[in-house]
Amino acid sequence: MDAVTSVDKAEDRIPEVDGHRFEEVMAHYPTGVAVVTSRDALDRPIGVVSPVLAVLSTDPPLIGIQLDPTAAGYLRLTDNDRFCVNIIGTGHDEASRVFRTENSDNLADIDWVPSVSGSPIISGSSGWIDCRAIQVHDTGNRKLLVCRVLEVETNATGLPLLFFRGGRGGFDPRVSILPSSPGLSEHIALAGRGAKIMEAAADEAGIEVIAMARTGSSMSIIASAAPRGAVATTVVGRRFPFVPPYGTLFLAGADDRNREAWFDELAEPPSNIEREEMLARVARASARGWSIALSGPTHSAVDRLIEAYTRGPVTPTLDRQLRSGIASLGYFYDPPDEDLIDSASVRMICVPVPGVGSEPLVQLAVHSLAQDITVSDLPALKAILTRAAAQMNTT
Repeated sequence: MDAVTSVDKAEDRIPEVDGHRFEEVMAHYPTGVAVVTSRDALDRPIGVVSPVLAVLSTDPPLIGIQLDPTAAGYLRLTDNDRFCVNIIGTGHDEASRVFRTENSDNLADIDWVPSVSGSPIISGSSGWIDCRAIQVHDTGNRKLLVCRVLEVETNATGLPLLFFRGGRGGFDPRVSILPSSPGLSEHIALAGRGAKIMEAAADEAGIEVIAMARTGSSMSIIASAAPRGAVATTVVGRRFPFVPPYGTLFLAGADDRNREAWFDELAEPPSNIEREEMLARVARASARGWSIALSGPTHSAVDRLIEAYTRGPVTPTLDRQLRSGIASLGYFYDPPDEDLIDSASVRMICVPVPGVGSEPLVQLAVHSLAQDITVSDLPALKAILTRAAAQMNTT
């Protein structure tokens, strides 16, 4: 008996599932709302709603688009093998409703621009994926298009629209926690246990609170919590090298070997003066029990490098540029007390979550990407973060 025959006979013994009940149960699994656009044989823009969008492979980048062959517009849509998948965001539900009609001008009331392949990119989408169909499979009463991804883009501030239990609704990610990452399981578990504490701290501070962790020669943002009524803007999973002046709190209590390893991560060996200045900043952070970074003109450029570093691939040139960029921020981190004037703009305030050893497992922070902060806000924000860190240490 071969394997196929065995499976067939086993399936013969399984009672048939009621289709309506199956759809009812699957409606409890939330899915995004995607509009697949293209141009038909007459070069007219056309689109349909896809009930399923899936990542099939990341190397090569492949997605699966499920379509109903009986749906209005399906035949015209598949005149072409080039498509753009528009991930519909909250506030743009009208787009998914419009594309349920068969009118050739169903883009007339929707703003869009053409992608490289000519398919419409709907303005306001949370993201879009330009692709080319390379395979089509029959999957019961649906068609599955396997597509090679050509170009992608996202609107980082947009939130996706979701199908859930037969209706549409928004996703409000007040708290976001990194699902998993090599070497960070213990850190992420702590952030998960402390999520409610981070929420409460964000409510009290009126500003987003993030959690950062270090593993080896890398740092990562592993969680974020926004105050009630707001949305977390920080992208969890963002990672960057553990390079001076980043992570001074992780060096508090470290021995000479670990401090030398920190300096070894620099793109260029530091001079004796630079080394002494950075060690003084580590000592100030350690003595204060918190770390502060003032705002500087080059922070935005370094942010863009971090985004590219996280997205990858990390080329030697990008790696060197980022390490040099981080090092150039040294002046703004953990300055002496006389530089902390009330009107000074603050980039970030961090406090450690005490760990079992000398190095904290996680540090909590607030930053000016979410809201303007000045040194005058330091006492209140520092107190809120310190209380939250102490509470997380007992979870």
